Amino acid sequence: MNIGKATIGTIPLVYFGGQWFGAIGAMSGQALGSIIFGLIAWGWAQRLLKQLGQNKQHAIEEPSLNPSLPLIPFCSSRAYICADSEESLIDNKKP
Repeated sequence: MNIGKATIGTIPLVYFGGQWFGAIGAMSGQALGSIIFGLIAWGWAQRLLKQLGQNKQHAIEEPSLNPSLPLIPFCSSRAYICADSEESLIDNKKP
């Protein structure tokens, strides 16, 4: 929708608006194209959400996460390393 707005929704409306009404027409054409494509995108999104709501096969099960493992692969896991270090320091101080 964004590419459509940037091409079909902007170029012709800006061109003809500029030819007929000058700079004000060009700006109005761009705004009108954005409004038209925004309404089309909103309607399309509502239609898709309604279809997804009616179709129960699209239910997503959330996986259970083990909090001791990093959630993001290939990260430095500094937060987990620091948490482990603090726990080991606390465990070492206990009598």
